[in-house]
Amino acid sequence: THVGIIDHVTVTDAALGKKMVISYGGQLTQALNDSPSLKFTMTKNNGGGQVPCINDLGSCQFDLCGGTSDKEKEIGAPWNNTCPIPVGSYDTSVSLKIPYLAMLFI
Repeated sequence: THVGIIDHVTVTDAALGKKMVISYGGQLTQALNDSPSLKFTMTKNNGGGQVPCINDLGSCQFDLCGGTSDKEKEIGAPWNNTCPIPVGSYDTSVSLKIPYLAMLFI
C-alpha cells in the first residue's frame, strides 16, 4: 500500500560552488504519524557508491516532524514541521550549497 506518490523531482544547479535546488511534489494519501523521515540518496558519478552525509549534503535522512536542523525545518515547512502530516498535495523544494571540497566525495 502506498501512502505517498512523488509526481515530480527537478534538480537545478547541481555543480561545485553552486546552490543546488531540489524541487519535488506529490500526494499524500494517508496522514503520516510516528516520526516519518525522508531519505535522500546521492551516488557518485563514477558508480563508486553512495556519497556520505556531511553537513546535510549527500545521502542523508531527515526527520519530517519536529526536525531540529535548519534543513529539516525547511523540508517540514509545508506542514509546519509537526505530525500528523495531513493528507494532501505538496510541492516544495530544498536548497543545498555544494562546496568545492565536495569534489573529494563525488
